[in-house]
Amino acid sequence: MTLMDYLESSYLFLGVNCDDLKIIRSLCYSHSVKKGTEIFEHGEKAEFLYVLGKGRVALNMTLERPDGSTTPPTTVSSVGPGDAFGWPVIGGFHILNLSARAMEDCDLGIINVQELRRTLSQYPKLGYIVMGNIASLLSRKLSDAREAFVYERSWLTYEKSDS
Repeated sequence: MTLMDYLESSYLFLGVNCDDLKIIRSLCYSHSVKKGTEIFEHGEKAEFLYVLGKGRVALNMTLERPDGSTTPPTTVSSVGPGDAFGWPVIGGFHILNLSARAMEDCDLGIINVQELRRTLSQYPKLGYIVMGNIASLLSRKLSDAREAFVYERSWLTYEKSDS
């Protein structure tokens, strides 16, 4: 697969015409990582958007406890071919709140987010489409989180009533 294939298969760029996708492609470079590689870590400066061409990536979260210790990394999501990750940086997040680890050998398309943001502002129609796709992604992620939360709470209630 080529970088163009990665972009064409990504939900983030759904509805972007071929000419505009070529503009995005000009901002990309490809990178391969081996299984187990840490792609980025929680707390790092957010500089890149990633589009997965091949493989699977786990997105992990670690939380600080009141006593200053931290929870072990917990996988909150995994992404596969065509998925974009690190996309909150487009909206202006400067510090990563998740870490990403390759679960398999992966081929990535990597985009410098400052260049992408500049391009999206130069091409408002392209920016509108991409930001609309991000809004849809956020809505789905919120729905998934809400569902997981309700499931977990209902399971705890079920276990208590069973005692």
